Amino acid sequence: MEEFITIKEAASIVNLPTHTVRYYEQEGLLHPIKRDGNGNRLFTADDIEWLKFICCLRETGMSISEMKKFVAFYSSGDPSMEKRMKILCDHKEALLKKIKEMNSLLDKINNKIQWYDMQRKKYLNK
Repeated sequence: MEEFITIKEAASIVNLPTHTVRYYEQEGLLHPIKRDGNGNRLFTADDIEWLKFICCLRETGMSISEMKKFVAFYSSGDPSMEKRMKILCDHKEALLKKIKEMNSLLDKINNKIQWYDMQRKKYLNK
């Protein structure tokens, strides 16, 4: 028998507020979530894995509109596999570019820290 968890538990697992999970559902980013007789959402393990993937895309900077495109292609099945791969590959390239930019900025900060460390040592040795 399949186990279900509440939206509060699901949100906690993926470290999101419940209103964000509801928003993702309203935007069509989640598969249809089962509901109990009172209308409460019932998340499965598969729902949580999908939600984790959506969070990964969002946390790495993919826009909601691009995520919607990906989900629409996903929902259309195997014929859209190349389109989904393209979206993910494009996203990966943008992410790698951002990482390179951030590493460059980190190098600048590290250089400044080293400079201050040298200045501090000179000052303390006076």
